[in-house]
Amino acid sequence: MHALASALVAVSAASTVVAHGYVDELYIGSQWYPGSNGGTPRDGSPVRPMPADLAYVYPNDVNSDSIGCGYNGKNPVEVTVDINAGDSVTLHWKGDRGPSGDDHERWGHYEGPELDYLIPCDGPCDQFYTWKENARAFKIAENGLDTSTGRAPQSYWPTQPAGKGTWAQTKLSEWQGSWWTVTIPKEIPSGEYLLRHELISLQAANEQSKGAQPYPVCIQLRVNNGQGGNPNMTPLTQLYKKEDMFVNIYPDGSHPDGIEWYTIPGPPVYNPNNERRMRKVRHEKKAHH
Repeated sequence: MHALASALVAVSAASTVVAHGYVDELYIGSQWYPGSNGGTPRDGSPVRPMPADLAYVYPNDVNSDSIGCGYNGKNPVEVTVDINAGDSVTLHWKGDRGPSGDDHERWGHYEGPELDYLIPCDGPCDQFYTWKENARAFKIAENGLDTSTGRAPQSYWPTQPAGKGTWAQTKLSEWQGSWWTVTIPKEIPSGEYLLRHELISLQAANEQSKGAQPYPVCIQLRVNNGQGGNPNMTPLTQLYKKEDMFVNIYPDGSHPDGIEWYTIPGPPVYNPNNERRMRKVRHEKKAHH
C-alpha cells in the first residue's frame, strides 16, 4: 500500500507540473533568446527564473513581493537585452495542450486575461532585486474576454471555454500557437526595465479555497530611443487586491454561456495621449494665471 500511495502522489505531482507552463523561448526585436529553465537561470537568457514546479502565485501572496516576478524571479539574471522603444517582444509559452498531431506543448489553460507591465530598474537590471527595492510598475497592455466573437468552441480543451466571447489565453494557445507579442511603447524614458508579462488563469477563480492563478514572468530589457513620458507608477504589492482573484466565470441560469464581460484587474493601461492632454491643461492654467 505504501508503494502504491507513493506512486499516486508522484503521478499527482507530475500532473500538477504539466498542467501549467513557462516561457521557454522568445524574440526581442528579431533576435532569438532562450527562455526560462524552470526555477534556475538559463545561460544567455534575459528571462528571470519561474517557479521550479511551474506554479502560479497564490492569491494570499498577491500583495507580497512575489507578485512582481513570481517566487523565483525576485533576483536578477546576468543578461539584459537592448531593444528600441516601439519594437516588440514575442514570447512562447510551453505547456501541455495542443491539437491532434501537434507537439502538445502549447499553453495549457484557456480561460483568463493576458497583461503586460514595465518595471523601471532605476539603474542596471542585473543589479535590481524586486524583494529589496520599492519596485513599481505601469501597465502597457491588457487583453481579456473579446466579446466581439461568440463563445469559443471546445476545440482541444477539456471543456468548452466559458464566457460570451474568446479569452486572451484561448487566442494565445489555439489561435497563435502559444506565442504572444508585446510592443514596447515609444513614449517612455529610455533606460532599463523589467518587462512583466503575465497570464491570470480563471478556471478555479470561482472557488474560495483556490482562486485565480497569476503567472508572471520578467524579462530584463534596456530600452533605447525612448521619446520620454511620465507614466503613473503603482507599487508591485498594490497591483491587485486579493478579491480580484475570485470571480465566477461559469454559466448559470441567467448567463448560459458564462459571464458576458470581465474587468481586467490592475491599474489602467498607460496612455501617453492622456498625459499630453494633462500637460497641455497644466500649461494653459499656468499661462492664464
